Amino acid sequence: MLATTFTRSLSACSLCSQMKEISSLEDTVAALKEGYERSLSANAASQKDLQENLVTAKHDLLRVQEQLALAEKELEKKFQQTAAYRNMKEILTKKNEQIKEIRKRLQKYEPDD
Repeated sequence: MLATTFTRSLSACSLCSQMKEISSLEDTVAALKEGYERSLSANAASQKDLQENLVTAKHDLLRVQEQLALAEKELEKKFQQTAAYRNMKEILTKKNEQIKEIRKRLQKYEPDD
């Protein structure tokens, strides 16, 4: 009887030890799961922030491109209003007219085949 009681107490002690180990493993798994979920949540938030930053950067780029196009148009307009530009344009127009006239005269002497 003493042997059975001793065997039962050893079995109970072994069972108790296994229960503690199982409980410890369950706690470890729960802690790992919680850490994973926090990490996943942080990554999702980080990805959302990066996407928002990308959208903002694209909008800024478009705005700057529009400003650049406007500045180029204004600069071209100012350049066209300069005397040097107007004089050069007038000279080119006269030269083009002269070339047309010379081609007409040349056509009289050397007609196309």
